[in-house]
Amino acid sequence: MPWWRLGRRRQPVVENTSGRAVVHHIIRGRRFLANVPYVLPKDLQEVSRLDFQHYMLRYALRTNYVAPLEHPQAILDVACGTGRWAKEMAQTFPAANVIGLDITPHATDEQQAAQPSNYLFVQGNVLEGLSFADATFDYTHMRLMMAALPLDRWQFVVNEMVRVTRPGGWIELVEGDLLYGVGPAFDQLNQWGIELCKKRGIDLTIGPRVVNFLHETGLEPVYSHRVLIPTGKHGGRLAMMAETDYMAIFASVRGFLVSLGLTTEAEFDRLYQQAQREMHEGQTPWPFYVCYAQRR
Repeated sequence: MPWWRLGRRRQPVVENTSGRAVVHHIIRGRRFLANVPYVLPKDLQEVSRLDFQHYMLRYALRTNYVAPLEHPQAILDVACGTGRWAKEMAQTFPAANVIGLDITPHATDEQQAAQPSNYLFVQGNVLEGLSFADATFDYTHMRLMMAALPLDRWQFVVNEMVRVTRPGGWIELVEGDLLYGVGPAFDQLNQWGIELCKKRGIDLTIGPRVVNFLHETGLEPVYSHRVLIPTGKHGGRLAMMAETDYMAIFASVRGFLVSLGLTTEAEFDRLYQQAQREMHEGQTPWPFYVCYAQRR
């Protein structure tokens, strides 16, 4: 039985959002989307983590984008999450229309009232394709989908991003990788995460190979950069942010791992505390990959 059906014995939560019903399951106090591959929660606690992760990446990259943008008029953020990145891009490029697309919005009424006038949220599931005409955007962006896209859907999604990008426009992908060799407890938590994702056809180690999907579209040249974010007590502020984010990711899937019988609450908690010490005492860098190409 696929793991995402474990919650079906619980009463599902149905939320009507933008005219489209979104079904959630509550598993050990965290809210998860039903019947989609995404393995991380979709709740306010995750909103806080995603925004924090955004600030970490912006701090590490010293920018919100790497592609050589000039004066984009239309920008699409695929799987925009909280919309933080897209809204900041709307402020950076006030003459551009910026669309954030995701399967469900996170913004509260207060946040919606404060969003830039040139930003628009559109509800949609990227696995079903992008509901935009060919050559609509000057810049199409997607990041950190390693825990959301099954391996056999990556090329389809990247092809869709290229399709909706105008000639002369840019496509940019940003993905992370796992931290390896931090310590035995940390490695075990990683392994449980890998096993969890495999049940949905998701490959958590896809980060270094995401650039290949841009090559497969026929776009050349494709530019790729590896960014190493420090970890450990000697890595400074950025390392502290990375430690907080990575450990929060582990904590967010605790309930799923226990529900699947991969571990027990006691075992997870013991290894979690040990893994936190291993990461803090070590200095293994956390790799991220930024790749981009121009549509000709």
